[in-house]
Amino acid sequence: MRINHLHLSSFRNYDQLTLDVGPRLNIFVGDNAQGKTNLLEAIQILASTHSFRSARDADIIQLCQNGQVSEMTRFEKVAVISAEVEREDAGTVLMEVRISSLGKKNLQVNGARRSRLSDYLGHLTAVCFNSFDLDIIAGEPQDRRRFLNLEISQLNPIYNHYLLRYRRALEQRNRLLHDMAEYGSGDNGLDAWTDQIVEYGAHLFERRDLFVKEISPLAQTIHSELTNGEEKLDIRYLCSALQNGTAQPTDRPEMDWGQAFRSDLERVASDELRRGMTLSGPQRDDLSILINGSEARVFASQGQQRTAALSLKMAEFEVAMGRLGENPVLLLDDVLSDLDPQRQRILLEKTNGFGQTFLSTTTIKGFPETLLEQSNIYEVKGGAVTQNAK
Repeated sequence: MRINHLHLSSFRNYDQLTLDVGPRLNIFVGDNAQGKTNLLEAIQILASTHSFRSARDADIIQLCQNGQVSEMTRFEKVAVISAEVEREDAGTVLMEVRISSLGKKNLQVNGARRSRLSDYLGHLTAVCFNSFDLDIIAGEPQDRRRFLNLEISQLNPIYNHYLLRYRRALEQRNRLLHDMAEYGSGDNGLDAWTDQIVEYGAHLFERRDLFVKEISPLAQTIHSELTNGEEKLDIRYLCSALQNGTAQPTDRPEMDWGQAFRSDLERVASDELRRGMTLSGPQRDDLSILINGSEARVFASQGQQRTAALSLKMAEFEVAMGRLGENPVLLLDDVLSDLDPQRQRILLEKTNGFGQTFLSTTTIKGFPETLLEQSNIYEVKGGAVTQNAK
């Protein structure tokens, strides 16, 4: 899997950009706030339709030109990200994401609009390393759920189908529970909404469990290598439907996720009616990430947390490679500055064999000369990208 050409229009600080990129390592060099991260963000949005930086789509639309507010800001303005993507098993496809200042998002593959996200996802898979990865380790449970949702959706687009339907059913069920608690109204169809969240939630539980089972041993091996065997990393899926039951994380080879979820909803039914909200389900899941048996979120140093995040993302890449049968695109957004020389060396050595990689950095000083000789190097300055001649 590789990107051949990337085009941006009205995206962040890029008015218009068309860029041919290489099949191996593409290095974007420049000072901070010049647009390096924007390039990697664009590729991530193209792959997943989500930014790793901003929750609001409108934030990525360029509303200024040369420091002046555009006259077009009074009307609709559209940011466009498109790329020619080459797949080993599917040939070449043209992907495009158009994001409007009016809140609309248009997804296209080979010029045909894809109204369902599950029909768009999967044509391009990107694994991104960036400073926000630390939130997976040190952040809140919603950060870890977001990680699961984004990564599993890329590998298994049907997951996003179930996720959207679960959220809609959950919203309706919560609204009904709130009215029952607030006004003492009858159930008015609570069982029907319960049936829906059980159906969709069971699929989410199952796929999250499978993903964690795949990624955990790989991350453990990588983490051991990064720490010279001095630390053991352990990642466990904390399924909300099992937290108060007898099943343990390693004791569910043939789990009936729907029945487990329904049983837990029955257990908390009276509390739900009193509090007016759903108290079990994928929206309450979490990951337990341990270093040498202790919770990394609480007890690990920031350096240890960064290494754990790096191990997790590298393991994610290997899982994606195994699922896809080819290398996903790898995005490294200024991650080297957070690592000591040994970890920088290990990361560069590993990623050198990972296929197409996009790396942003403020300097290439200290990079192995043999690596630079095989790379495409671009200078990024003020939203302009220039390829350095070799």
